[in-house]
Amino acid sequence: MTLNMYASGDTPLLHIRCMGCNRLPDTVKVAPMLRNSYIVHYVVKGRGFYNGSPVERGQGFLIYPGQMVEYHADPQDPWELLWVVSEDPNMAPLFQSYHADSVSQVFSYDFVPAVSDTMDTLVMLTRTVQRPSVLLELFLRIWNHHDRDPLRTTAQSKAQTYVEFALDYIHTNYQSPVSVEDLAELLGVSQPYLFRIFKAVTGKSPKTYLGDYRLLQAKKLLAETKLTVTEVANSVGYPDVLAFSRFFSQKEGVSPRAYRQSITNSI
Repeated sequence: MTLNMYASGDTPLLHIRCMGCNRLPDTVKVAPMLRNSYIVHYVVKGRGFYNGSPVERGQGFLIYPGQMVEYHADPQDPWELLWVVSEDPNMAPLFQSYHADSVSQVFSYDFVPAVSDTMDTLVMLTRTVQRPSVLLELFLRIWNHHDRDPLRTTAQSKAQTYVEFALDYIHTNYQSPVSVEDLAELLGVSQPYLFRIFKAVTGKSPKTYLGDYRLLQAKKLLAETKLTVTEVANSVGYPDVLAFSRFFSQKEGVSPRAYRQSITNSI
């Protein structure tokens, strides 16, 4: 028994075209064919073969657009699958987070119950057309587990995750008071450790990166809007316009007003 649920329309985030599953062991063989979508399969029970490579419970496989594929269940122990289909190019970087084998495109995961629970939800909603956000939420419910997968929780991957979080936090919250203490507390790490891994990835300390990012945003506002200097200062996390002007002048060698004037004169 094969079940599918489709989305109607697009979402401005990540468009998942279809999610499906088979709750009864599937013995259908997919003959060699060209696929033009990003497709991820999770095996929650049984085993099978993907392009000749064995795949079993707790594993899955990735399909990229333009790829020739062939897969089928093991007749003696047929698999149960959940699959996700998308034509969105934004799936490409997400696929990298699966850390699949570069040759077979088979990956391992350690959260079968979470995938099985999602399959239960699909069974209840199947044969219906859902809002795109529903499919996206169901996919993210699974994909978010990959960051917590202990099979890939190495010191290096943890450090990379911490830095990515810190960068996202800065980019999202630079308009508000942000400190290294805040970041370290949110991540549950020491400030010296955060300083070390952040600088190793970005070449800057968190404080310097934050200042440079605020400066970049301030320069854009001064060049592209008619906001007053005070409004620009407030917009980049400086409630004290004098402190903002001193910071800007130290970095750029001119005051915010003079910088804006130079941009106007060059047009």
